[in-house]
Amino acid sequence: MVNKMIYLDNNATTKVDEEVLKEMLPYYEQFYGNPSSNKNWFGKSANNVVEDSLYIIMDCFGASSINDFVITSGATEANNLAITGILEAEKKAKRHLIVSCIEHPSVLEVCHHWEENGVECTYIPVDKSGIISLEALKNSIRNETCLISVMSANNEIGTIQPIGEIAQIAKQHNILFHTDATQYLYSNFLDVKNIPVDMISFSSHKLHGPKGVGGLYINTNARKKLHPIIFGGGQQRNLRSGTLNVPGIVGMAEAMNLLHKNQKRINRELIRLRNILIQRLSDKNVVCINGSMEDRIPNNINMYFPGISAVALMEKLPEVIFSTGSACKSHSIKESYVLQCIGLNEEQKKSSIRLGLSKYTTEEEIISVADKITWALEMMH
Repeated sequence: MVNKMIYLDNNATTKVDEEVLKEMLPYYEQFYGNPSSNKNWFGKSANNVVEDSLYIIMDCFGASSINDFVITSGATEANNLAITGILEAEKKAKRHLIVSCIEHPSVLEVCHHWEENGVECTYIPVDKSGIISLEALKNSIRNETCLISVMSANNEIGTIQPIGEIAQIAKQHNILFHTDATQYLYSNFLDVKNIPVDMISFSSHKLHGPKGVGGLYINTNARKKLHPIIFGGGQQRNLRSGTLNVPGIVGMAEAMNLLHKNQKRINRELIRLRNILIQRLSDKNVVCINGSMEDRIPNNINMYFPGISAVALMEKLPEVIFSTGSACKSHSIKESYVLQCIGLNEEQKKSSIRLGLSKYTTEEEIISVADKITWALEMMH
């Protein structure tokens, strides 16, 4: 059954690369020590490979030290650490956050939690392409602002934000800047030497790595302030206690390394395939693209077909795996607040689907999906 399916939900999660799996297996089977037990050979071996992996991750971001990274269970925890860690440090002094209105739930829900506890939060609007207003951002800055958090690329519509410009605005006002780069890193690694980002969240399973592992890049400025949100044995310089997931870290580093080396080639192919799909669908159907086509990650297509229910379309195509919204909200189908923020009406939101490509997506699959969707649309009209 799996072999007959076409997987286009790569913005939700990706297949683990075979090379990644091969690198991970020895740390389940042979070198299974606890890296905190560095007085014995098994522990030292585990600790050494964690350090080696951190150097690989460090190079992908152009960072200067492995101490700039805290390994987490994924981007959700990294986002929680970035926001709550700074607010805990500020206590009553600076209690104002600025975020975009289309952030991932793991940012927005943290903000809502803190609003219930006296923190003020400003939600920056976006235009119809999903790009934030830099003017609104500047006008929202106060003396009490301690953190700006804007995602690098949106998980639903794929829109890329002007991260360099946002980072400069934050720096000019001496405010920490955090970005959730979970979706963005598939096509482009943020170079922290050139973009003054203070904290970057990322997740392995969006990059052909294993689930359950991710991290937070933290530069020196942020590290001076950041408080832990998980306490215990004091691992990772007391910023995130708990036994490290050694196979997961090894897998994440290998996945990042493979993507980092091949991103230009992969991006060219993804854009080519994405354009083929849109063109073939547009030849016979009315197709409306959600988000920007220019400022967009290469592996994302979010679109709607007027008058067509996305859920009904999905039911017509059980062999094509795609999404009607974010995979990160819940098991229930909810209308997208992201699509609402870019101005879609109720019918348009209910008609929208998200297709996520990967380096494993083939032209044959893309042509097949375009034909299957066209067939389904004809049946539904």
